[in-house]
Amino acid sequence: MKDRSRNVYVRGNHPIRDYILNQYISKGYSIHECLDDASNFLENGEDAILILLTSPCHLDRLEVDQDAIQYLKLVAEKMPLTDNRPQVHVLFQSSVTLELLLKYDLPSVVNEKLDVYPFTMEDMWAKNIWVGLPGITKMLYPSLDRLSITSDSTSRIHLVISGFDEQAEILSIHAALIAHFPNYRSTDRYPIRTRITIVDQQIKAKREAFIARYSSLFMHSYYRTVSVQEQVVLLHKPVSDEKRKAFVDVEWEFVEGSMTDGIVQDKMKRWSMDENQQLTVVVSHGNDEENLKQVLCLPQILKEQNIPVLIRLRRNELADLLKESPLSSHIYPFGMYDRGYDVELPLMKMAKYLNYFYRCIYQNKEIPTDFTREEVENAWKDEHSLKLRFSNIYNVMTIPCKMHSLGHEPTDAVAFYALNQSEIASLAETEHNRWCVERLILGDRPCTDEEKKIIRQNIQAIIDARCQGKDEPEDLKVRYKKLHGVHYDLCAFDELEVDATGKNAQVYDYDLTASIPLIYQTYLEEVGYER
Repeated sequence: MKDRSRNVYVRGNHPIRDYILNQYISKGYSIHECLDDASNFLENGEDAILILLTSPCHLDRLEVDQDAIQYLKLVAEKMPLTDNRPQVHVLFQSSVTLELLLKYDLPSVVNEKLDVYPFTMEDMWAKNIWVGLPGITKMLYPSLDRLSITSDSTSRIHLVISGFDEQAEILSIHAALIAHFPNYRSTDRYPIRTRITIVDQQIKAKREAFIARYSSLFMHSYYRTVSVQEQVVLLHKPVSDEKRKAFVDVEWEFVEGSMTDGIVQDKMKRWSMDENQQLTVVVSHGNDEENLKQVLCLPQILKEQNIPVLIRLRRNELADLLKESPLSSHIYPFGMYDRGYDVELPLMKMAKYLNYFYRCIYQNKEIPTDFTREEVENAWKDEHSLKLRFSNIYNVMTIPCKMHSLGHEPTDAVAFYALNQSEIASLAETEHNRWCVERLILGDRPCTDEEKKIIRQNIQAIIDARCQGKDEPEDLKVRYKKLHGVHYDLCAFDELEVDATGKNAQVYDYDLTASIPLIYQTYLEEVGYER
């Protein structure tokens, strides 16, 4: 009998095509070209895998992406509703497409019928570079937190990006999603925040567009703009500054200038020598020649201090040259078209466990001590929101940083089976800080004082009605979140309050943090990692 679960259907072309398909071929899959009407995929669709590859196009990338979304709708509309959602990988050309989908979601029929994993090359490389995975014996790129940042550490992460192309934007956003540490305390006079500095000669227009697209994040963040030529510094404070406790643990710096400017060179030298800064430099301009020029201009002290320098290159030849030379041992090329995508989707594997765990604690079920594969998959199938599925992915992306804060490396993940109460308490606040930044990046905003008052009264009314056995009023906290992107819990950790269940929202951060060892252990068992 034909093994339907070993069939991959591919539509479209891209330089990464062979790299992806060869992974499936090595695992024994049969590869098929997907027909325009998708009839051959639909025949075996319940158990098959679909890969949609949009072709690189510099003229109208959105049009190419829209064609892919239209094709997804065609497939979903023709597919019967079954107990299984086929896995679909979709490579989009524009990061704007991915942003729109994460903010406004896929068509409902697509979410209902297909388990879609959308990505761009820029998104793929950002995750490859910043996210470590359990059980890895050799990291391809140095982590942002090369030295463990504990709750009493004085060290901060400082990412400096030269250039502000599409890849640089995505790298900066992913760094903001990941780099959260237990030494940030909003009550400190000078809280230790992750710092992201972006240096570009045309920073003004690019900065304005960037801030407008992520307005919720920057409205509640500290950031400053520096003009090297005019020697002017403009500081922006959160709109709630001095009214509420700060709750964003990432700060930004936009520098109008070049890495060749004397002022920037001097700062790079000082930052390299600062023992309280863990510096990482990324060079990502619009073309390889400019990136190489910028790397050649970097101060020699970066090499002497072994400061990682990541350079975007689209071809292998120069990348291989840099990797082979001992003089460039601190330089890490990335961005090659024929590398980087893991069809096993390790982050999604872990995200499924987290999703199941969260559902159990949110629905007042018994907290799981192990994961039943069928229950985990069923919970994932029931999650029809792409935004919420990616929220689980963003959460597990930060597990390596959290582990490292407790002294563990990805390579010793097999020994990481339990957290004590003090460790959970420390990382629970870190998890809340991470979640706040994620929500702001995805476009949510905090409640106004008036909205907070209305929701607080509504929560109490729900609790009272439940105690009295009366009909409960509509949960306005949920309504505001779903319809308006207004989130009651976007605040400092110690300002979290009870929700309609009667629990303080802090309990979710505690429980999710406690799930880390089980998620890692289960992932290692699933991928067959041997001690």
